[in-house]
Amino acid sequence: VFAGAMFWVTVTVEIGVLSGFAVGWYLAPALAMSFPGNALVKAFAEALTSPWAVVAVGSGIIAFFTVVAVLGTTIWLRVLRVIYYLCVLSMIVTLLVCIPYSNSSFVAAFNSYASAYGMTYEGVLAEASAHGWSSPAFSWAATGVAVVYMVMFLTSTWVVFVGGEVREGGRNLPKAIWWSTVLAIVVCILNSLLYFRIVPPEFTSALVYLSQVGGGAYRLPFEPTLGYLLGILTGSPLVSFIVGFGVFFWTLSWLPNMNVMGSRVIFAWAFDGIIPRSLASVHSRRSTPIPALVLMGLLAEVALVIAAFTDLVGVLMNISVMILMCYIWTGFAAALLPFRRRDIFESAPSYVRRRILRVPWVTLTGLVHGFGFVALLILLTFAYPEIGGPVTPLSMGFIASVLVGAAALYFGARWYRLRREGVDIDWAFKQIPPA
Repeated sequence: VFAGAMFWVTVTVEIGVLSGFAVGWYLAPALAMSFPGNALVKAFAEALTSPWAVVAVGSGIIAFFTVVAVLGTTIWLRVLRVIYYLCVLSMIVTLLVCIPYSNSSFVAAFNSYASAYGMTYEGVLAEASAHGWSSPAFSWAATGVAVVYMVMFLTSTWVVFVGGEVREGGRNLPKAIWWSTVLAIVVCILNSLLYFRIVPPEFTSALVYLSQVGGGAYRLPFEPTLGYLLGILTGSPLVSFIVGFGVFFWTLSWLPNMNVMGSRVIFAWAFDGIIPRSLASVHSRRSTPIPALVLMGLLAEVALVIAAFTDLVGVLMNISVMILMCYIWTGFAAALLPFRRRDIFESAPSYVRRRILRVPWVTLTGLVHGFGFVALLILLTFAYPEIGGPVTPLSMGFIASVLVGAAALYFGARWYRLRREGVDIDWAFKQIPPA
């Protein structure tokens, strides 16, 4: 329950935040740079950065992906496949575009573009320094922590929510996990080497710093994203269109996945009797938990509005710590499974029951998973909070409130079901639900 509550809160907020983020940070500059000289498009793109426009367009995005999830797995996968193809095209173009250019090419292009807004390449570095910025030293340790965190988070942890809905999951999921991870690492390395050769980390850091300082320090019309800066570099509307909209769709590709994953938490709670059982109802033809999906969309809408008009999300939520706290327990639970629930372990597929030196494979991987996430939690909290998120009394208090709320919800529901129905919902956590 604690892990589910932490994950559900985190994912719900992320759907709202990312839908707005995609509009203001990626869609707006993609439009403006794809149609240069068009005053109407430029005005519309700049208007997209306002909170009301972010909410309006972001709401449409949330509604669209909620409907896609409601229509069923087949439609959901088709939409994801289209987005994937668009994103891969954008990725290839991004890599190819970076090859012929140099830093001097970017400096000239940036000065030509930014001079209309009273900014220059050297001026960015000087003004950032005047506002308190200092050039960051490269750290292999911090880079390694960030990479390990993202790899662990974006691989096996995501698929558990839909693993039971994948055809021949035992054979297909391991291949998909490992090959997608390898591809992501290779592309990340190539893109970083090519991009930072043109736009050095020092300048990127200074420009991003100015964009966050406020007070008129940053005068460009859009946030300094990869698509925006590559559009400035090439001056090509076609490149801006492909790369800019590719980054936009990369961001959108998270939303249908998170909607589905969050709805599975709601469904499981409702199925177990922790929340109203009506939220566990499944459409007879679509085979989707429509009430749970709709509730996710509505709550994501609330998160979108809060994120667009306030700074509460950035102040209260340490996303990294919350996500890690979701999965730490699952690693240790897996490690103990062969000993606590031998009946379940012995009925599992053969690849789950493998042993190394008579120690169950699932125990070894579970311990690596659990202690690995504990180590990451400590590092992201104390050593590298800039990667994890705010470590303040407010952010830690918010995490504590989620845990307390989860406990109150569970024990309150248990008391209610025992009193009204004579059913102890604790038994639901001692058996595997039906497929």
